[in-house]
Amino acid sequence: MKLLVSSCARLFKTPDGKIYTPVAYGYDFYKRYLKVFDEVIVAGFCDSIDDDEAKSMLLVSGEGISFFELPYPHGEWEYIFKRRKIQKALRGITDVCDAMLLRVPETLCFLIMDVAIRKRFPFAIEVTSDPLKLYTKASCPSKYRLVYKIWYYIQLRRASFFAQGTSYVTQYGLQRHYPPNLRKKGNFTTFYTDTNIKIDGSIKPRELPENRPVRLIHIAVSVGGFAKGHKEAIEALNLLLKQRIDVELTLVGQGDLADKNAEYIKNNGLEPYIRRTGKITADKVIEELDRADIFFFPSYNEGLPRVVVEAMSRALPVIATDIPAHRELLKADYLVPIMDSKSLAEKTAWIIKDADAYKKASAENIEKSKEYDIGIIEKKRTDFYQKIKESAIKK
Repeated sequence: MKLLVSSCARLFKTPDGKIYTPVAYGYDFYKRYLKVFDEVIVAGFCDSIDDDEAKSMLLVSGEGISFFELPYPHGEWEYIFKRRKIQKALRGITDVCDAMLLRVPETLCFLIMDVAIRKRFPFAIEVTSDPLKLYTKASCPSKYRLVYKIWYYIQLRRASFFAQGTSYVTQYGLQRHYPPNLRKKGNFTTFYTDTNIKIDGSIKPRELPENRPVRLIHIAVSVGGFAKGHKEAIEALNLLLKQRIDVELTLVGQGDLADKNAEYIKNNGLEPYIRRTGKITADKVIEELDRADIFFFPSYNEGLPRVVVEAMSRALPVIATDIPAHRELLKADYLVPIMDSKSLAEKTAWIIKDADAYKKASAENIEKSKEYDIGIIEKKRTDFYQKIKESAIKK
């Protein structure tokens, strides 16, 4: 049986016909669907690249994976001009698969959804984020931000209504705005995350070490933007140092810091207190978490962040922003308002100065992270995919 999955990332084809992607959705990601389906068809915008460009990307091609390639639009205006051509290419998409799973909210997903609704072809969705949070002024600098916000919100509401199966990365946060339509007979829903973390049962609660700086750590795919709270993390570091609290900050992620952040660091003499690793492997991420003392994550918006769960699983106390995703993981004691460097510094100072609070946070995070062990998550995912398959057989 063939399952069509909409790609969360752009695809790139080399001269030998292999497909690559620049972000985290390589072949290993799509293997999860092959546990239930015989073949996975990845639908995505695809462009041509040479072999040298592919060296820095993840290979998507592999056994059991084929592709439904669509014209690649470069930028917003080119998408508008190519939209009709893309829609024409999608007309036969329901003919190539037996079942359909759309990872929303993404532009391509909603175009495919329109075809499925028109042809009355059942589909399921995996809801990964909230457009109402994704397209805030702080997270999205585009002048079309409000248009995106409204359009994606409406489309995601439609998707959750028309989808036969719905899954969410949150237990209740996303469901409030985009509820599943369970009034229709045969519809089903669940929740699980994309985290694939094997929880180490030997990890014990931490205590803050003495006679060295407290090591704060922040991890993101890129350090170049503002949406992950790099500005607030750096400003909070400065406030802590002004209180004569001995701290240092490690920033994990590829790219260069935004000009404003780099300028702030220079103007405040923070270079000796900030360490950058650049892009590192998953194993190195664990090493960095293990050498750290507190995980900083003042992000403006998240689905349900793997990196926070990963930090919790390594017994790190976490100070994060008060957003729905973080509320599902952390108690209010460890949350601060968005874009509030002062509160971030105050909360961090509290947990550094209170040894009992530090150890309690560490122990609580170990226990909470166990709910996201790969064994539990994989079973929930596989059960959901199995229901999609069974529904496709019945249709």
